[in-house]
Amino acid sequence: MSFTQNEENMLHKVTARIKERKDSLEPFLELTKGKGIEAWLKVEAVKALGLQVVKDVKNKGPDLIIQFSNEPESKIELKAHNGDTFQIPRYPKFTCLFLMHRGKNFDKNRQRVLNKGFIVKTDDIDSHWIIGLLKLPNS
Repeated sequence: MSFTQNEENMLHKVTARIKERKDSLEPFLELTKGKGIEAWLKVEAVKALGLQVVKDVKNKGPDLIIQFSNEPESKIELKAHNGDTFQIPRYPKFTCLFLMHRGKNFDKNRQRVLNKGFIVKTDDIDSHWIIGLLKLPNS
């Protein structure tokens, strides 16, 4: 099992947007003392995907409800933090879009998530940040 074409398109669009806007991430983290990065990711993801795709933004449950063209709606959970530990999604039946810091434990933590049965696709924002998708097969 792998990611759908729409999930891959979502990752590509959000990755491109985050690469353009990463200059705002460090000052944001400094101002908020490392908190609120998930809110920053939510804003940037909505901008990257556009209101034609993003149907709703939630604060409880899945963070985004998206729909590409005539496909069924998808629920997306966002996870973002200034650490190198993969956070297991609270709602594992949904696809998770994550942003995390690349640290010395990244590969070990990625393997831990794979061992729990998740599939993972990542892309580098720069040498410090990674964005990706995480989900259980058949979800």
